[in-house]
Amino acid sequence: MKKLAVLLGLLSCGLATNVAFAEVRDPLGPWEVLGPDYQASDPLDLSSYEWEYFTIQNEDDSFVGIIGYVLADPRGSGSSGVALVPAGGNIAVAGMRPGQSASAEFLTFGLANTFASSTEKVMYVDDPGSDHFANIEPAPGATSADPALVLTGRSADYEWDLVVTPDFEEYLPLKEASPDAAFSAVRGDDVGLLAGEHWTVDAVWPRTHVSGTMVERASGTVIPIDAKGYRENSFGRYLLSLDGWDFAVFSDTDKRVQTMFQTYHRSTTIDYFDIAFPDENGQAQNVRFRPSRGELGWFHPNWTFDGRAKQCVPEKTWMIADNGEYRVELSVDMGASSSVPYAPFLDDSTIGTAVFFIMEQFPTLNGVVRRADTGQVVTTFAGRAGGEFAFHKSLFSKRSDLGCWLSFAPVYQHAFPN
Repeated sequence: MKKLAVLLGLLSCGLATNVAFAEVRDPLGPWEVLGPDYQASDPLDLSSYEWEYFTIQNEDDSFVGIIGYVLADPRGSGSSGVALVPAGGNIAVAGMRPGQSASAEFLTFGLANTFASSTEKVMYVDDPGSDHFANIEPAPGATSADPALVLTGRSADYEWDLVVTPDFEEYLPLKEASPDAAFSAVRGDDVGLLAGEHWTVDAVWPRTHVSGTMVERASGTVIPIDAKGYRENSFGRYLLSLDGWDFAVFSDTDKRVQTMFQTYHRSTTIDYFDIAFPDENGQAQNVRFRPSRGELGWFHPNWTFDGRAKQCVPEKTWMIADNGEYRVELSVDMGASSSVPYAPFLDDSTIGTAVFFIMEQFPTLNGVVRRADTGQVVTTFAGRAGGEFAFHKSLFSKRSDLGCWLSFAPVYQHAFPN
């Protein structure tokens, strides 16, 4: 009865439609879900969730992957009722090596084995029953003006010791040029189904440099890391398993292009494509395209059923962005490899996560930026990208590619701009 009462209390909150934009924040600042805006008295506190997400992409493809530090339900509000997310610290680790398919692990540590700071970006977790642990903290001597983060940890598949710093720094001030500038933080109050749900996506460092080592534990191979990457800090009160998202991120070292695409399935606020690039005169351009302004469309022409995630997932994306000044055309392909460049994060520890998956993707991407009026090419870019597709699991054990396409392609898309 207690679980039913909690669920009915959440549903009684109703629906939300209001929208707000988040502000640029201290890159070494604290976990937002430990701040004064998050209190145990809120009926949605059990869905408080935050992640620090880092991509790691060696230019020679010797390692591509992600590490995510996740803090969920930090006050244990779901411990006596409905546990929607695994309370405490959690770690997501995914990787892909040459000739191998991608792998993904999601590790839960629990509140008792978690320390997270309310004053700086620090979290320590360890599992007393194994050798698994993970830490995130500012590098020695790092400041908000000269920031760096140290990531260390050990999972079943990998051990890591990494330093992450911002890169392509000429673009960072442009994030603050206007409330909805490209790569600025976006808060959506229209995610999910319930009033009070909200989610902020902040591409803190849209392009990073990652240095250190990854160790493939099964073989003992030490992989030197001198990589490009991406850092995202996202947070809020959000019933993930009732929603989901579609996401892609990319940067090109030689062309100094960085891009990011975000769409949350039930949101129109967190729907956008951001790109920064040097124009024909070498001037930094930073552009956000929104479908709500008729500037952005996307389509997934290829779908397949993944037996691990028990759901249909996209294997290719076409995207066109056009604001009248610039036109960007993208193709993102997860089938252009002999190995499988995606793997799902799965967790059965709560009723919320047991019905949900996050498909981590390591696709290839090709893109071009043109002048919208003349079609003149401004720049092209290509290479390894990252991304995710998150959704609830299916009741089906198998579906054909055609069945997946018919169910998903017409729905999870947006019309291309004229």
